[in-house]
Formats: sequence, C-alpha cells, structure tokens
Amino acid sequence: MNFKRISQKIATLAIVGIAALVVFTVVMSALIADSNYSASAEDGEGSSDVIDVYVDGGTMSDPYFQFYLDEEGNSELTEIDISNSYKFHRLNDATSHPFYVSDQGYEAESSDEISLEGDGSSDSGITGSESFTLTFNDGFSVDDTLSYYCTVHSGMFADFTLVETVELPNIPATAVSTGEHASLVAALTHANLVGVLSSEGPYTVFAPTDAAFEEMGLDLSEFDTDEENETLAKILSYHVTMGSVMSSELSDGMEINSLIQEPITVNIYEGAVVLNGESSVTAADVETSNGVIHVIDKVLMPPSMAPEGPPGEICYDMDTHTVDVTKTEETCEEMWLPAVDIPTTAAATTVHDSLVAALVKANLTGALSGDGPFTVFAPIDTAFSDAGVNLDDFDTDEEITALAGILTYHVVSGKVMSTDLTDGMTATTLNGANLSISISEDGVVSINDAVVTIADVPVSNGVIHVIDKVLIPPAENVQEETNEEETTEEEETTEVEPTCDHVVGLDSSGYAYSPVELTISVGETVCWQWTDAMDSHNVAEIANEGDQVKKEGGVYSGAIATTVDFRHTFEEDMTFYYICEPHVSMDMVGKVVVGNGGPASEVVEESATDDEESSTPSLGILVSVIAMIAVTLFARRL
Repeated sequence: MNFKRISQKIATLAIVGIAALVVFTVVMSALIADSNYSASAEDGEGSSDVIDVYVDGGTMSDPYFQFYLDEEGNSELTEIDISNSYKFHRLNDATSHPFYVSDQGYEAESSDEISLEGDGSSDSGITGSESFTLTFNDGFSVDDTLSYYCTVHSGMFADFTLVETVELPNIPATAVSTGEHASLVAALTHANLVGVLSSEGPYTVFAPTDAAFEEMGLDLSEFDTDEENETLAKILSYHVTMGSVMSSELSDGMEINSLIQEPITVNIYEGAVVLNGESSVTAADVETSNGVIHVIDKVLMPPSMAPEGPPGEICYDMDTHTVDVTKTEETCEEMWLPAVDIPTTAAATTVHDSLVAALVKANLTGALSGDGPFTVFAPIDTAFSDAGVNLDDFDTDEEITALAGILTYHVVSGKVMSTDLTDGMTATTLNGANLSISISEDGVVSINDAVVTIADVPVSNGVIHVIDKVLIPPAENVQEETNEEETTEEEETTEVEPTCDHVVGLDSSGYAYSPVELTISVGETVCWQWTDAMDSHNVAEIANEGDQVKKEGGVYSGAIATTVDFRHTFEEDMTFYYICEPHVSMDMVGKVVVGNGGPASEVVEESATDDEESSTPSLGILVSVIAMIAVTLFARRL
C-alpha cells in the first residue's frame, strides 16, 4: 500500500463524490419507497396488516370488555396500534352485551377517519359468530379518541389506549435525510458499504459531518484502484460497531470495538463525549430502523493507519516544515516533535527569531500559547530587517502598544488552511483591520503584498503560514487611533475626571474584564482601570451583543495599552455592550445595564463557531516557553 499516495489524495471533496451522491440518492429513494410500501387494507385505505381480536362476553364493571389475540383468551391485547387494521370477533361466540366501537361517542356513527366493515352497527353491535373489521384512514391520529361499548348498557363505555408504530428509515437513508452527511453517504457508496449498513444489524455509526470530511480533504475521485477502495472501506468501517450503543451506555475510558476489530476510545469531559481524544459527539442517539447514529465533528482514523512513531509526536521536516505521515520511528530522518504551540514552533524553525522576540517584547507570547485556534502569517527574519524593524526602538508603553498592533495584524482567529483561501477574500485580524488575499494564475498566494512561501505549518493551537514581508496595518487605522488619543489627551487637560462609581479591571487570566457585567443607575460613572497588564487591551462599544467590531461613533477608550484609566458617565437608560478589540475572539467582552436597560437591544444570534467555542486561552509563562523550546530542539536531535 502506498500511503504516500493516499496522503496526497486527501485534498478536497469534489465532483465525482457529488455525482455519486446524486445517483445514490435516486437509488436509495426508490429502495426506501419500495421497502416502506404497504398495500392498502380491504377498503383501500390504511395498513394491510389485519389483526384478529377476540372480545369476551363483557361485564358491568371496568374495564367492561377484555381483548385477546387468540381464541382461547390467553394472550391479552391492551392497546390499539393505528398503523394496523383489526377484525373483532366474539370470544367463545359470546351472546351477552353486544359489542361495538366508534370515534364519535356512545352509539354514534363514526367519522370518515375510520372504516367499519362487517356485521353490527353503532346501535346493535356484534354477538355470537358476528365480526367487523376496523381500519384507520388518513387523518386519524393517536390524539383522537376511539371508544368501545355495549350497545345495550350505556354504562359499559370506555376508551382504547392508542399507539402508532412509525417505520424508521435505515442508516444510509437516515444519513441522506439529515442534510449534513452527503460526504459520508457518497463515501459509503464509493466503498460499496451501503448494502451492509442497510442490512438488519443493528449497528452503531459514528457519522462525521460534511465539514469533517472537508477538513480532512477527502477526494473520492482519487480512490480508483481496488487497494485504495479497500483503504476507504477500512476508514469508514472504523466508524461502525455492532449493536445499538446509546449515549447513556458510553462511559469514560471505555473502548468500542469497530467492525475492523480496532478500538475506539471514549472519554467524557464535563458531559461531552470525545472519541480518540479529538472527535466530539455533536448529536447523539439518532434512531434508525437498524441501529443508531451519533454525529461527530472529525473523521476517525484507524490506529493501524497512524504513523508509527513516539506517542503523540510527529515526524517533522525542519526544511519544509511539513509532517510526513508515512514515516516510522526508524525511518524518520528529521526529528520527532510533539504538536506544539505557535511561539514554540516559530522558535523551532530558526527563521522566526525576530518574530519570537517581537512577541515577547509585546507581551503576546502567552496569548498565542493559548488554546486558540489561531492562524498566524509569520514573517521570516529577513522580512523584519527589510522593514527596518528594530525591537530596541520599542521601549515606551505607546511604542509597545504600536508593536502589538502590528503583530496582531498578522493573526486571524480560527484555523485557516491554505485550501480555505480564495482569490479576493478578506480576513479580519485580531487588531480589527482586514487582510486582502490574492491568488495568482500560477497559484502563488499573497497576503496584502507579502507572498506565502510555506503554507500549513502544523501547530497544536492553529496553523502558521510563512510570509516574506512584515504586514503593516492600514494607515487609516493608525490615524484613527492617533486622533482618538489626541482627543482624549486634550479632554484630559481641559476637563475634570469624573469620580468612579464602579471600577472594571482584569481578571486573574489577564484576558477577561472583571466584573464582566454591571448594573448601574443613570448618572453613574464606570471606570476601566488596569496597570502594567501582561497584554494590551482597550474598551470599544459595539452596536449589538455579539458584534466583533466597534460601533462607529461609539464609546471608545482609544488604542490598546497595558495601563488604562478610562471613564465614562452614562446619562440615560441603556444596555451598553463592549469588547477589547484585539481579544474579542478570546471572548473578552463586557456589559453594563444602565437603569432599566433601555429599549430591547438587538442581539445577533449566531451559532458559535469552533473558533469561538474554544477561544479562551490559558496564559503561558515566558520562562516555560523558552524551556520548552530548548527541550524540543535539543532533546529531539539526540
């Protein structure tokens, strides 16, 4: 098996997969329609299943009549399934208490929603050897009432317990219907596994979403040989186990044996189910006719297909900054590295010393060591020298703040791979300004005027793209901040600072306001104050809760800084939402409710992205980062 070739085939989902899906959907629709088809009852409506029911002689006490599925009166019937038809007979040819049914009440003719064919009527019922057939027509539901009674004694009147058996589609059909498993269905079709998962089972399927397949880059058109299709079938079969395993049966540390006899490890963190330490269950217990589906957000790879190296480490090529998944511990000629964070990886490349030093100078190392994920466009050392950047020149708070603004202009929240970039797109950076992406006809990617020389450098908390120039934020942003600073300084010299009624500082992490939410009275002043913080922050009003850019003309503290004393007096009822501009992706947001809160605020309700859900980083300590770099570089080369 040529694993190198397989790894190269992991690129993008494309036309052949979509075509396969279309064909499969048509075929499956026909099969499902055929499998679910049931001939109509004798009267042309309802189900073709007719069940014989035997009614005893009846008594004047509740339940008045009893019902049996056999002529001997041994197997009692306690509920009526409206998916079936029923033929009622008298048990032992009972002659007392004539029996009948209606959906309209005692001795009332039934509606068109049920059909009654045979002997008896609403006022005469059946006795002896007489019988009638009950069929449920369209429009009747379990919420309706079906009564049974004796036509002679009005006190002998009661209601049936109604149920309905709904025929569920099988696993492939259910996957088709979800709208988020087109890639999975296409892959199953390509690997000839649809028939298997349409069989009786039962099976439990951990079903990756389309986004999971896209992230993996699986291109079905590249799987054309028997050997390659066997590999695809192996990957897919690893997502399946025999039996219906419900989420309530999963426990922390358990192992589930897949169809290929390789284990799937289950961990439960604060109620969240995670498989193999990386794929989360996003929707559980989707029932089908032949098992259950649990939706997951990443494609699982069988352990036997993982690179055979030190646990948790990767064969890292220091020249190309790529990972070779085909290498074993014996054949890796470079170095085995753990997937480490952005600052550590940048230091290990040996071509980003200036970038690492700048991150340290601007107090950003801790932030970029956090969970993220982040995408960093990382200038090489020569780019800093070409731009004339001398870190010795950055010593005042204002200069360090400016440096932080330049560096955060190189960072985008979320993990943006090169395959996600398109010509003409823009990306909003942590400093609030946008980057312009262009792709030439020969595939060269440029970020503003900087060329991406190496793409998709793997890190534990995002991805790095190497660029050949330092990116400078737009001049209007700088001018805007400068003007605002000047205005603030002028106001400070001419106005008396208001007294603080409430103070907002930073929490222990340094990346959240404290308190996050305040309730104050009209006319009171809120002061945002911190001194010598580990990173630079500001206060920027946003128009609606959930916005990530400041409101034009809104309350604004100015450029980010490590020391801030910003005060604002609220003169009317309102709800004031605000953010720290460079760290809004880390959920550094706040809220002030003034008086009655004013008119209901417009809240932007958007589903949290993966970036937002995992956006609160823990701060690293510079000493430990440097120690990690040293250990990584020197220990791995031994």
